Amino acid sequence: GNYLVADYDNKWISVFSPEGKYMNKIGTGKLLGPKGVAVDKNGHIIVIDNKGSCIFIFQSNGKLISKFGSRGNHDWQ
Repeated sequence: GNYLVADYDNKWISVFSPEGKYMNKIGTGKLLGPKGVAVDKNGHIIVIDNKGSCIFIFQSNGKLISKFGSRGNHDWQ
């Protein structure tokens, strides 16, 4: 499979081939500060957006499926 890299400063997920060739980016214009990325058994890309205080779920082609979560009222929420 491909490699996914959370790029906090550029606010997107970079996609690289197994050979290390840049292929695409996901989340442009949606993410505020991605800190983590994983892929579920269905191939969905799950992104933890630390700065946006939410979780995004994308299809493998980068199309947004869902977004949920929000900033809490107190520290560490």
